[in-house]
Amino acid sequence: MYVPSLLQKVFTLQDDIWPSKVPQFILDIDHQWLATNKTWLSRYPDVRSAICSKESDLWTKPGTPQHALPADLLARINIDNNKYGVSRFGWKNAAERLREIKNCPAALRDVMILHVNVYVYESKFDTWTESSLPPKELPHLFAEVLSQLPNLETLHWGISLKSAHLFEAAFAEANVILSSVKHIIPAAYSEWLVRRCPNLESLRAGSFFDHASWNSDDFKLDYDARIALIKAMKGLPIQKIHLYTNNWMDALKAMLDVVPFIKALKMQGVIHHGSRWGSDPNILRQHLDFLRRFPNLTSLTPPHAADLGLAFDGGPGCGNVYFGAAGRAYGR
Repeated sequence: MYVPSLLQKVFTLQDDIWPSKVPQFILDIDHQWLATNKTWLSRYPDVRSAICSKESDLWTKPGTPQHALPADLLARINIDNNKYGVSRFGWKNAAERLREIKNCPAALRDVMILHVNVYVYESKFDTWTESSLPPKELPHLFAEVLSQLPNLETLHWGISLKSAHLFEAAFAEANVILSSVKHIIPAAYSEWLVRRCPNLESLRAGSFFDHASWNSDDFKLDYDARIALIKAMKGLPIQKIHLYTNNWMDALKAMLDVVPFIKALKMQGVIHHGSRWGSDPNILRQHLDFLRRFPNLTSLTPPHAADLGLAFDGGPGCGNVYFGAAGRAYGR
């Protein structure tokens, strides 16, 4: 959280009383043109309608080259209440941004990358909190809006574990099929969403940097979310996988079963168990031998050197140190 929770309540009230003339989801877009033209744009007549219609003078008749809207202005849209400079309640922000997008034909048509990250303020340390579960209508609103994005190619899905089942049910009820999505970065326990992307080509998951749910101990289901994610890719045209796991042999076995023809694999996480300073080269050999069973694999990025079970840390701050017996014999 970037400002105290008390201020968050004040800012939320301020937004309700003095709403921006420009739809907030557009102001949230990380685009250089907006950084230099935001003030001018806010003064444009009936800007809410104009910016959402590609036939309007705002798009077709710019007064100056500087004010010409770039073609990719709406290509990447963020629904994110947990980034620098933004302090809003998670569910409320998501609902408001979705309604704005729903009412903006230009955004529905142009968006190619959708970044969703809903941080729920439910901690006992927060002065102001919200329900851990979304309002009843929100999962259905997500399903409705995502089904209207014909050019969406990349979906970054960050929804909390506790409410994943509600979104799964809403998407199933609406029979949402995201046929244009080729790349996905899902939160933990979102394997159901993968199955709704029949033309998926690449997947990245498993790390805290993909979504905090992958590193959360607050709420877990009784199955391995990473293995479930791999199994959900069965029958999909997956070419590239970027995965963080500390259970690589099981992950590779699952991949060979469901996506044996992948072309690129980026591995993160340890491939051995026990002390990182202990050396067991056989573990690495076992993994390399198994990787040879993927007939189309042409690009492989192995885990960090310190995670290979070789008692070697090749990090830039460690001076390429070898640990274990006679480690100094290798020099630095």
